Formats: sequence, C-alpha cells, structure tokens
Amino acid sequence: DSSTSQYGYTGHRVRAGGGWDVTDALSLNTEYGFYYRKYDVPNQTEPTVQESRRHDDTQWVVVGSDFAVTEHVFLTLGYLGTFNTSYRTSNVENFTYTRHIVSLAVGGRF
Repeated sequence: DSSTSQYGYTGHRVRAGGGWDVTDALSLNTEYGFYYRKYDVPNQTEPTVQESRRHDDTQWVVVGSDFAVTEHVFLTLGYLGTFNTSYRTSNVENFTYTRHIVSLAVGGRF
C-alpha cells in the first residue's frame, strides 16, 4: 500500500487465534491481532500536526460461537472489538477510534 498518497502506508500485522469444539453442537473461536501502519506522506488532515507522519497501532479481538440448532441450521454469535489500551490508535486525532460490533446470524449447511 506504499505510495505518495496521504493514505499510502507500510504496515505489519500479527494474528493468532484458536478454536474449540465444546460439544458436538457448540464451537468457540477467538482471535487476537495487532496491526502497525506507518504512513509515507506527512499528515495533511490536521494543521496542528502537519509535519508529523501518521502512524496507527490497531489491536483487535474477535470472539465467535456456532451453535447447531439442527443438522443443517446453525446460529452464530460474534463480537469484534478494535481497541488500544490508551484508547488512542493513531497519533493523528481524526484517525483515533474504538469499535465494538456484535452480530447474530442464522445459517444453513447442505
């Protein structure tokens, strides 16, 4: 993604996760990830940090569970959280955020 655009960056990502079949009908999955991005062009969105090059540290957790209702129908409950211990994911304030998404889905396998 490296370029002369203010959104071009060089990044490194690390992820680790696992799953566990609790019963024949219930499974749990988790993942943790860290993504570091260093942007190539000086920041142009906030005049107070104009000369600073933006860098983002993003951490996330994903937790999911599948429950077999019948042989072909299952429910999935999931959570995605993007966070940082200081709740500051970027050195440029406009790009700092946290995110919490919970989802529930019904699926079928045939």
